[in-house]
Amino acid sequence: MLSLLKKSGDKSSALQPAWHPNFRDVEHLPDTKAVRTAFFINGLAVLAAVTLTIYFVYTEYSLGALRTNIAQWEETIAANKSASDAAIANFKKFQAEEAKFKAVETILKPRLVFSDLVFYMGNTLPPDIRLGSLDYRSSGVNLTATVRGIPEVASGMVTTYLEQLRNDPVLKGMFGEVELLNMSRNTSAELISIEVMLRYPVPVKPKGKK
Repeated sequence: MLSLLKKSGDKSSALQPAWHPNFRDVEHLPDTKAVRTAFFINGLAVLAAVTLTIYFVYTEYSLGALRTNIAQWEETIAANKSASDAAIANFKKFQAEEAKFKAVETILKPRLVFSDLVFYMGNTLPPDIRLGSLDYRSSGVNLTATVRGIPEVASGMVTTYLEQLRNDPVLKGMFGEVELLNMSRNTSAELISIEVMLRYPVPVKPKGKK
């Protein structure tokens, strides 16, 4: 009946010690973990080692394949080197022969239509100069003319005419040099006779071994 008289909120009953002492040795109790932490650490280490091994094996395999390809390429280059050198030498010979052919073609091909030149020279003569002749030669065109006037004035007209011939845009494309070969005075008739050579340009010799 006394237990029924005790208050339900009495805290003294909750603080009562256990009815028997705790004799458990915690240090010697077995580990109750399902998976130990060391397992995960060892697994990660093994995975890292396997990954590095695979990487190094793949790298060595790639390097070996590359070395094999390089060796094959070097063999191909060595096998074709003689043919390549011969092709380069033949191409250089072809260039040298082509340059010679172009030089000969420049010399032999017709340089001008002579009738057109006569017509052009007649139309471009200064008023006091009379055209005597045009002689077509292998080295160029020989021109003769007479200049009317007193010696002092006629000499100046000859100089002016030579400059005209040298600077003429049409004649520049056909001739490389304008040279006064002869000039003679006829004081009684107040005439100066001139002989001028319009020379073809000298072809440039191709550079090569002598």
